[in-house]
Amino acid sequence: MYKKLAKLVMYRDEKGDSILSGVSRIIYEYDNKVIDRDTAVSHIYGEIRKLLEVATSYAFDKNLWRDYIAFYLIMNENP
Repeated sequence: MYKKLAKLVMYRDEKGDSILSGVSRIIYEYDNKVIDRDTAVSHIYGEIRKLLEVATSYAFDKNLWRDYIAFYLIMNENP
């Protein structure tokens, strides 16, 4: 995921504080043996909690990940 994300202009996050960047970073760290499985799962749960908070605030429905990606694109639209 992190390899593909790095190539996408629309999904780049300069600050690196988005849920998408967080999940990508966790996968990268796990793949490169920086963190173990239990730590990765714990961090993923943290990102899921953030996703649920955003979903609740903006009334996402059904497919939360798809709705988050659409929300992310709208909020980070390049002029």
